[in-house]
Amino acid sequence: MSSTIPHHQNTHTLRSLAAMAIAGTVCLGSHAVAQEGGRPAFTMSVDWTQEEEGILANHVQLTFAKDFAKAGEAYFSPDAQWIIFQAVPAPFGDEEPDPFYSMYIARLLYDADGNITGLDRPKVISPIGSANTCGFFHPTIYGQVIFGTTIGVPSETTPPGFQRESSKYSWMFPSETEVVSRFCASLPAWRNQRGRIGENRSHLQLNNETDHEGYDAECAYSPGGRYIVYASMIDETNLCDLFIKDTVLKKTVPIVTAPGYDGGPFFSPDGQRICYRSDRKGDNVLKVYVAHLTFDEQGLPTGISDEYLLTEDPEVVNWAPFWHPSGKYLLYTSSAMGHFNYEAYLMDAAMPEDPDAEPTAYGTNKTRITHATGFDGLPVFSPDGEWMMWTSQRTDNPKMKGKSQIWAARFVLPLDGVDDAEAEAEVGPEAPASQPDAPNN
Repeated sequence: MSSTIPHHQNTHTLRSLAAMAIAGTVCLGSHAVAQEGGRPAFTMSVDWTQEEEGILANHVQLTFAKDFAKAGEAYFSPDAQWIIFQAVPAPFGDEEPDPFYSMYIARLLYDADGNITGLDRPKVISPIGSANTCGFFHPTIYGQVIFGTTIGVPSETTPPGFQRESSKYSWMFPSETEVVSRFCASLPAWRNQRGRIGENRSHLQLNNETDHEGYDAECAYSPGGRYIVYASMIDETNLCDLFIKDTVLKKTVPIVTAPGYDGGPFFSPDGQRICYRSDRKGDNVLKVYVAHLTFDEQGLPTGISDEYLLTEDPEVVNWAPFWHPSGKYLLYTSSAMGHFNYEAYLMDAAMPEDPDAEPTAYGTNKTRITHATGFDGLPVFSPDGEWMMWTSQRTDNPKMKGKSQIWAARFVLPLDGVDDAEAEAEVGPEAPASQPDAPNN
């Protein structure tokens, strides 16, 4: 796999973390969702259907402006039959769009050949007026999800965050944000309900997984579902550390406490590593990291060791990493093509067979995946690696340029050693026999 990252790097000065994504992008947590506003970057027409040939196939747009003013940061359910995502519903008439994202789930539609063709009607699962971000499905309990939410309306109309001058860009950290879980017992029936998107918002069905005076979000389950990794704001500096919660023992331990904003973590498919992004140098240039988890004598996570930097580009923002199910590769989002044209990339992240060897393969063979004009980012794999889903501004409608929606496509780029790759069982006891696999809701 040859590198396609260009030698030219955008030298635009980054004034704040807001510059990690295109102008006009709203961020709530680990990732960003592009929206209208800011300086446009649509200076040329790119035939992405031709440029992405041999990489992605059977492209399909999943969300549309008729339903959502903006949508993004979507993740597959373990059986790839559902997705969870954050979005702002399209306003009626002259109404203004909601100021915050709601959290949605929707059933994927497939044709007879197994190709994704669209979504069934999405259903909102977050409380009315709340700010929400970063949803994720439980890997073994059907219908259970976690996400970050303020539960009620944020107490501040302009929550703490970043705002870039002369731009609608904002990255908000409402202090009330907590990681919550919800068991959506009626998932199969929801697709038959009618009415405006916005039903079934009762906050009484939410179970707090965190209870901390400050922003807690950017959450994901471990492969077995026992552990939740998330980002938590440590003070009023708008900087986060990473924590892991044991949902069985109800214990939380700090995992990454280095300087800068550490966020967007995900467990590797074998549960032995985490990937994340960090502004470690405080220079507003995010980089992608991977680290081994450490465990105590009972197999419970205690911290990290052998942290590796996978992206060293001095002026390129790299963020939103996500594992291939083989554990050998990472998708991520990069400004290598410029800060107004983020694209999805893939890089090697396999460990050497010798555990004492230096993992020289980390972060190598960076390959560009998306090729459309405008923002393409927050890429994720389906559980079997057959599909990629991401947030994109690609559109043939001039009126829709700069508005983000969710797309999916078959991932057809050949990957060495994936066919025979099998993820190992997660390190540590996922659930002691005397205790449930996860808390009951």
